[in-house]
Amino acid sequence: MTTQEHQLAMAKACVSGDLDAVNDLLKNGYDFRIPITWNDKDGKECKNAPIFIAVDFGYSDMVRTFIDHGWGMNEQDDSEYTALDWAGWTGQLDLVKSLVELGASPGQDGLDLAREGGHKDVVEFLMQNMDLYKHLEGDEDEIMMKATREGDLDKVKELLEKGYDLDKWKDESGNYQAYSPISVAYRTGNMKIMQVFMENGMEVEYNFRDNEQVENETS
Repeated sequence: MTTQEHQLAMAKACVSGDLDAVNDLLKNGYDFRIPITWNDKDGKECKNAPIFIAVDFGYSDMVRTFIDHGWGMNEQDDSEYTALDWAGWTGQLDLVKSLVELGASPGQDGLDLAREGGHKDVVEFLMQNMDLYKHLEGDEDEIMMKATREGDLDKVKELLEKGYDLDKWKDESGNYQAYSPISVAYRTGNMKIMQVFMENGMEVEYNFRDNEQVENETS
């Protein structure tokens, strides 16, 4: 078989879920890192390494086969996505859990893709199994802002319990600034976090709405 024929055979095997055919190709030295052309469930033509085809169709045993043959748990494709990122994007919670158990590291890209796809269960699982704040190096203001954007209620509560001062975001008039954890919570619809802020400072709702009114009048 020519290289093109091998690639066509691999694409067909991955799309159809033919694990035996995939194993035969791998035993004969098939290079599974080379992107191949395939059509997804909607008929869209794509080009990815075979493991991403298996992920897209939810063939967990096939995904594990590519991993067993050397595909790295955090190895990326040409678009810099991992198998875990792709599984999260397609909303396959069981596969996401399996990959994490095997050692895949959840990252911001995967979280964003899962959120973009509207997969709330995947988003919740990823947030429980990743350190969203590691790169912020202990900057409590940046951590509070990120926790608010991500809807991480537990982290917000943790910061407040440790004495985080919401008043640092007030301007000279005593209103919360347009760019503050309170305003971010409001604009992103994280009302549970808004409620926590209100419970930790009764002026939150009044001052923020007053600030919104000023913004609207001057815009």
